[in-house]
Amino acid sequence: MDKNDLIDNKVPHLSLGPRLDAVMSFIRDGTTLADIGTDHALIPIAACLSGKCTRAYATDVNSGPVERARKNVALYGLSDVITCIKSDGLSWLTETPVSRYDIVIAGMGGETIADIISKNGLIRTPAVRLILQPMTKQEKVRLFLAESGYKTLAEKVVTENGKYYCIICAEYDGAIRSIDD
Repeated sequence: MDKNDLIDNKVPHLSLGPRLDAVMSFIRDGTTLADIGTDHALIPIAACLSGKCTRAYATDVNSGPVERARKNVALYGLSDVITCIKSDGLSWLTETPVSRYDIVIAGMGGETIADIISKNGLIRTPAVRLILQPMTKQEKVRLFLAESGYKTLAEKVVTENGKYYCIICAEYDGAIRSIDD
């Protein structure tokens, strides 16, 4: 990191790249955000800095990424609005969200994403929006969503470093669909 990456010579400039920018584009204004498998907490930090959300959770199953996330959150002065949690998937979420809640699961395989979603029935509510970016097996995610009562609202495909990435935005409405719907 050099001087050009700093804001006011103190805080690093935050640049997400096309993949995470596309994920960010689906986050609703005024939502609570949960980034599952956060790694560095870049999405929660960007969402809070931009004013899209005033509360966020950055979770990861491993201690190392949670510590990196905590350091980054503190660096940007957001420790009061972003909570970093060591957790397996959505197991930390113990109450059904009643207001706007956006859940990002990005950078994992499609089967892992489907497994994480399937393990927490509390997110099966119209208040929750899923923003998913599978690294592999996008078709498994689409099929899981359709068969589990989630409506796909939109998809984006972006390229970054010569690779294509698909971002899927979905909400629960309870209607079971075939993949052709």
